[in-house]
Amino acid sequence: SNFTVVHNTAFVQGLVRYWGFVKKLPLYVFSLEMSDEQLLYRQITADLKIGGNFLREGRIRGKESELKKFCDEYGETQIHIDDNAGQNIDAFCDKAIMMHKKYNFAAVFVDYLQLIRTSLATKNESREGKVSDMSHKLKQLAREMRVPVFEVSQLSRDGKNRAETRP
Repeated sequence: SNFTVVHNTAFVQGLVRYWGFVKKLPLYVFSLEMSDEQLLYRQITADLKIGGNFLREGRIRGKESELKKFCDEYGETQIHIDDNAGQNIDAFCDKAIMMHKKYNFAAVFVDYLQLIRTSLATKNESREGKVSDMSHKLKQLAREMRVPVFEVSQLSRDGKNRAETRP
């Protein structure tokens, strides 16, 4: 089948896994969709190649050494996860700059953009206007920090209604 499944959080986790675990780079992950525990849980199940229910139920027999290895590796990473969903875009950018001065991040990941509260004063602003404003601020953040800022967003769910669902 030529069906392509794209899960934004999984894509971000793949990048974070490679850059944080393999390359040992300091990273800042701002997750509005999942808590830090959920992200870690998801990474463990992906690394151990087990279903989430196995980990939840403690059925990891034969995977204990892999789990210990993951935990040891994670303890050595410089991955900073911020799951404070109450921040607006300006507060997030200020915090990212402050933390960057301390940790010298190699990259910043925002998952996902539409869940950040905008700083625009008007509530009548279009969704496109809000996304544009936040994207502009994140681009400024990337320039100021001199690191890539990856912003994940859900552009449209209309693809589910088309005959051809491939992105």
